Amino acid sequence: MPLNISLTPAWCRTARRMLLVLPLLALLAACGTPTMQPEQAAAVKRVGVVSLLPAELLYEKIGVTVFNNERATRPVGDVFNQAARQGAERALTLAGREVVQIDDIDVPSLARRVRSASIIFDSNAEQIEDSLLAQVRKHRLDAIVLITENIDGERGLHGIRMLFRSGIGGIRFAVAQGGFATTLVDARIKKLAANYIGHGSRMVRPDGTEWTYRLNVDLDDATHALVLSRLRQVIAEGVASDLSGMGF
Repeated sequence: MPLNISLTPAWCRTARRMLLVLPLLALLAACGTPTMQPEQAAAVKRVGVVSLLPAELLYEKIGVTVFNNERATRPVGDVFNQAARQGAERALTLAGREVVQIDDIDVPSLARRVRSASIIFDSNAEQIEDSLLAQVRKHRLDAIVLITENIDGERGLHGIRMLFRSGIGGIRFAVAQGGFATTLVDARIKKLAANYIGHGSRMVRPDGTEWTYRLNVDLDDATHALVLSRLRQVIAEGVASDLSGMGF
């Protein structure tokens, strides 16, 4: 039996908007040391995963002038770290590595120590070398994957956030940004490979309506749930992509 579907103008507008959301966008160029030497990769068999992503999501609107800028935060618990660990395990398992998920750590404290660095000589891991070495000994690891929020104004990296960019009279675009660094270190916490890519996804509201110019109006529960879902996808796929490009 033929299926009759009536496409209203509103439905068509929503469908066109949704086409912008489907692809994950690489917002910034890759930096760091992306690949290992074959002999380094061959020595890595048992890998620990440490994720130090935030427990809050920043919503930020950049207005036409600084007087129109707005910021707000919403708690998200451990969902970003869960997504990062999921992406890491997927890539490492496909590469034939044994994975140890290290989640019994003080994430906020370690994240603050990583963020405290004024100068980084090797990698983000050097700030918490003592804690990572303890995990190497505890779990008999050959390497550790460390996922951290990446905030670097000079390279345009602004961490994990929902960004609204204003135009005249409205919002020009809205992007769920996953600014994080994926670093692989050996059992001595020396960097083997790292990727610092700004992953992200263009966003529309769940019902297809336009974003408003007032941030508090846009932050309804349905929109927040959709943003979290998309960022979980961005983080999981981004970490997996980072690791798959490291030469395993």
